Amino acid sequence: MITKDEIRKRLSALMASVEKKVTYYNQKSFLDADHVFAVVREFFLELHQKSYEATYEDLISELKQNSAIVFLSDEVRHECISFLEELSELQYSGRGANPETYKEYLSEFVALARKVTAPHDTSIDQLIFEGLASIEREDKDGAKKKYRAARDKYESLPEHEQERYYEGLQRLYSSLS
Repeated sequence: MITKDEIRKRLSALMASVEKKVTYYNQKSFLDADHVFAVVREFFLELHQKSYEATYEDLISELKQNSAIVFLSDEVRHECISFLEELSELQYSGRGANPETYKEYLSEFVALARKVTAPHDTSIDQLIFEGLASIEREDKDGAKKKYRAARDKYESLPEHEQERYYEGLQRLYSSLS
């Protein structure tokens, strides 16, 4: 089992890697959809702890399965999916094939990646995911324990930090009934 410190380190390293690659590509005079896709694909595959030659559709499918190493709110998940759909359309339609367009997409992606990797209490994320996994395994007792533990941690947070976990707790709670 991955500890919350390991998750924080992985997210920090993941964000540093994105920023390094985007800086490198922004300095190049030639930039195309494949460069952008390489950065985006590597980020999302690492976020989901996967290693394969994914397509945009594969990445979208992973996001819809709630399998990231951190809990993503519906809003952030939707932003990620919309971004991937837009990139897919751009790449396969052939429109907007100039380096400046791709640099703009890289800039948008950095902002999106920052939302995904923003510091937060990964132990609550972990409990939510374990609870949802218990539901999938039809282990309602295990899911209830995870929900109660996540709820207790949630309630001890300051109100401004609770917002990030509300959707995940609601999803887990509604899965229990």
